[in-house]
Amino acid sequence: MRNLRLPFDLGGVDFVQVSLSRKERMAKKSRSQSKPEGAASGNGRRAEPRWRAMLWWLLLVVAVIPVAFRQVSVSDVWWHAAVGRWLLEHRSLPDLSAFYFSPTDAWALGSDLRWSWLGDIVLYILYAVAGPVGFQVLVVGCVVAALWFLAALAPTSRGPWILLLLVVVCLGTYQLQLVRNSVFSLALYPAILWLGLRREGPPRMSEYGIASAVLVLWSCLHGSCVLGWFTAVLLFGWREISPILLVAWEFGKCKLGRKGEWDGIRTLWPHGVRRLGVFCAVFSILLILISVGRIGALDFVTRPVRHFFPQGTTEVRQNITAPQNDVAPASVQSGQDSNLKSRGVKEWLNRSIWKPDPREPWSNDFWSPFDFPGMRPIEAAFALVGLAGVCLLTFRNAPVGLVLAWAGAVFLGLGYVRMTGYATLASGAVIIVCCRHLAQRMPSGISKAGWVVAALWIVFAWGAMLGGHGERLIPEGLHVSRFGKVPIYDDKVCDWVLEEFPNERVFTTIESGSYCLLRWGFRKQVFLDGFFSPHARSVWDAYQLALRSGELAVFYDEFQMTVAIIPSTSGPWMERFLKSPDWRPVAIGEGSVVFLHRAIPITGRTPRIFFTADDLRTTSAYFRYNILRNVFLITALNKPGGFESEAWLRDPAFEGFREMAKEVFPKL
Repeated sequence: MRNLRLPFDLGGVDFVQVSLSRKERMAKKSRSQSKPEGAASGNGRRAEPRWRAMLWWLLLVVAVIPVAFRQVSVSDVWWHAAVGRWLLEHRSLPDLSAFYFSPTDAWALGSDLRWSWLGDIVLYILYAVAGPVGFQVLVVGCVVAALWFLAALAPTSRGPWILLLLVVVCLGTYQLQLVRNSVFSLALYPAILWLGLRREGPPRMSEYGIASAVLVLWSCLHGSCVLGWFTAVLLFGWREISPILLVAWEFGKCKLGRKGEWDGIRTLWPHGVRRLGVFCAVFSILLILISVGRIGALDFVTRPVRHFFPQGTTEVRQNITAPQNDVAPASVQSGQDSNLKSRGVKEWLNRSIWKPDPREPWSNDFWSPFDFPGMRPIEAAFALVGLAGVCLLTFRNAPVGLVLAWAGAVFLGLGYVRMTGYATLASGAVIIVCCRHLAQRMPSGISKAGWVVAALWIVFAWGAMLGGHGERLIPEGLHVSRFGKVPIYDDKVCDWVLEEFPNERVFTTIESGSYCLLRWGFRKQVFLDGFFSPHARSVWDAYQLALRSGELAVFYDEFQMTVAIIPSTSGPWMERFLKSPDWRPVAIGEGSVVFLHRAIPITGRTPRIFFTADDLRTTSAYFRYNILRNVFLITALNKPGGFESEAWLRDPAFEGFREMAKEVFPKL
């Protein structure tokens, strides 16, 4: 009975063990716990010494720190923290008139906060206690927690190759590590995988209780709780249904020759059906709990399924004006099609998650991972997906529930760039579960080679991080392996604008608006930020019109904005403001430039530079290039009605910029 060859994997279900009474299971557990320390485990291996396990974990943390530790570079976290501050201080939904002077649509605000309110509060508390460093600690903590849950799937198989696999998992989850509410799911999704895979056989009620608590908590942190619910349904559901399938298989094959086993089956069948009813009740209640208060939650839950079975419905494409972040893939910037960011298979995969709706402007959330060729974390995610597929076909020992959960995560990861992290985590779990038996058979030479590779990685990664060359790990200029935040979130510029122009309306981009919102603490409103849903359609129309056509008159004519804060890395916006005859640069910060409209005279003012060349040396080459480029463009501008070049050159910091330019622009 225990060695039957079935056409499906039951996840290690032991038919006889399933039918044991509670008293027998407790007695067996007591006997297993009474073994002396260092005794051989059930698989014949001796227990791993505690010091060796601690050393392994120390090496893993050292290996992943260069990837997981970076300056805060995502605008979302600032407005999330600002919302969390409002919720703590006012105990009510945000008053959008304190956030924005531009028109807003507040009808869906409470619905949006349903899946993020607790995460917003946690983010603000971290910021209030430790500033941006608090966010960095959160990211590293979530990464270590995720890797712990994955490693716990094979506690006796820790070695160099598992360590290297987890390093690649860390790299592949880069999108989840960017500080926003989804960072919490970086730890919670592997927790659900671990809960569903840690034991064999039907789940205990205590496991249901823990999984329920995790999912309810998750539903207050981020909307990816829906994926967690699906994953838990597949993993726990298979553990419940597999004994019933085993009974059906045995009955159909008529291999029951002993009366004792037949009696066990007659007892187990109704018992399994009752447990299946409990499973359905638990997860139905959980679905209601995580969906209540969230408009469109059930539509979001069922959208991937309806994508495969459209029932003959067709979608009408409309001319959708979409907000874009200031840095977009080349395929998006080309402007060949302003309505769709991906075509063909990419578009089909993308629409499985996001339904085009002219009432909801698109964001970079809708970018396909295939729009980012050469992005190392996405390449790592796809490599793990491929390796997991090979392991499934080769070993065929993964539970069916895990296979289905992995397939779902991969499907979502192929359609949505931010979902690649979940595909990476699911693939890591599949590889570990499929290969955990290999640790007992691995030759010592292969194990030693693995330690050599791990040591080389640690030396390379730490050398790149300490040498200020984080782009060697992640070929992206925003990856800066230092404490704090990247320069575009400029404290000095924000404080100067608040002090000098307390009553003037300020144009802000998605990036600068998010940080100003938190930095100004509701003492001054912004035009827009990265929180897309509250902004009225007229705001996005004006934003896109100016970005695409270069006509900035709409900002003053329609919204009476006379000050603008433009990030130094925002090339399209910087170009338009520098060329506009109505706007003049008046201050340059380490990561932003301040422009004034011609309606505000500059008589009696002097140009301001808020940083030195030494400040630039603490950031990446990407930021040094963009910031110095803007400095020299502005000082050579001589725009009518603006400051002359000599006024900028008189600043004491300028001489240091000349020397640094020889390093940053060697061809000049």
